[in-house]
Amino acid sequence: MKKNTIPRNKTRKERIEPCLYECSTCCVRIECRAHPLSCARCYTSGSLRVVDPREPKLKLVLAKQPDTSKTPLAPVGEDDDDIDALVFEDRELTMLSDVEPDEFEVVPSNMWSLDRTLDGGLVIGGVFIFAGEKGVGKTTISTQIVMRHVLEYKDARVFLASGEEGLGRFKQRALRLGYTQKQLDQASKRIGGCRLKNIESVHAEAQKLKPTMIVYDSMPKKFLHPAVTARKTEMHAPMVMEEMVDFCSAFGVIGIVVARMTQDGHIAGGEDWIYDVDGAVLRLNRVFTRTKPPRKTRYVSVKCDKNRFGSEEYEGYFLKTERGLLCRNRPKFLRRKPKA
Repeated sequence: MKKNTIPRNKTRKERIEPCLYECSTCCVRIECRAHPLSCARCYTSGSLRVVDPREPKLKLVLAKQPDTSKTPLAPVGEDDDDIDALVFEDRELTMLSDVEPDEFEVVPSNMWSLDRTLDGGLVIGGVFIFAGEKGVGKTTISTQIVMRHVLEYKDARVFLASGEEGLGRFKQRALRLGYTQKQLDQASKRIGGCRLKNIESVHAEAQKLKPTMIVYDSMPKKFLHPAVTARKTEMHAPMVMEEMVDFCSAFGVIGIVVARMTQDGHIAGGEDWIYDVDGAVLRLNRVFTRTKPPRKTRYVSVKCDKNRFGSEEYEGYFLKTERGLLCRNRPKFLRRKPKA
């Protein structure tokens, strides 16, 4: 069940106070504004609950290790996670009738065409991938989302993680899109970033800002995971994406990922890593007004390939101008019936 806690066309004056959450699986405690979707330590979904700081922590009971000398079981290696060898006192059978539906906190992007495509807006704690070919408008739409998010909500803070562009390029693009110097000065106090490529270092710097939104530009080429070696390059993108999903879910941050697409229509780096996304995958495509050369394009369509928080049936359209992408209904030339 969705719960839109921020009404459209209204500004939230104060955000919900941070709450302390405790995982019933690994007993770790974290403090964040929104209810995390999963634990950042054991990755268990729905295991976090609100607790009082004065309440004592749950006690862990170590499981008795099997005698490997008398059984054919292989010994546990040093690299295995210790969390698999733990048994907890509160792990009991739960019936579906005793569980309430999850409620997601949705933040509108203030772009009605995108909100309709996402079936409501951006979900706190979710990761949203914007993929498309070169020049289609991926970085432009991410810039518009950031500026509207900061200008609409007074307590919003955005962290820009880029492996190739600096904050100066972002400021220049915002001015080109029509934002005034006054608006940019107002937003600059709540926007920070870095140009690090190590994904763990990026998240360490992001925690200093305590952002409500983080933008990764671009995946999977510009970010690296310290655990990936040259022999395991095929694991690079999945491990980086897993790190992003865990960070956004644990701290209640909206994740925006800009991903490039190859000429054959596939997302660069292989499409296996996008299935780890706990959010939505959106493809941006050019819409041509003519089928024969010279082909002209003025519209961009946005379609969800995957959306864990809502429907995937809606398709949004934008008019590409010098001032960015403007929300539009379905173009008239696409409504025409083909001639028999």
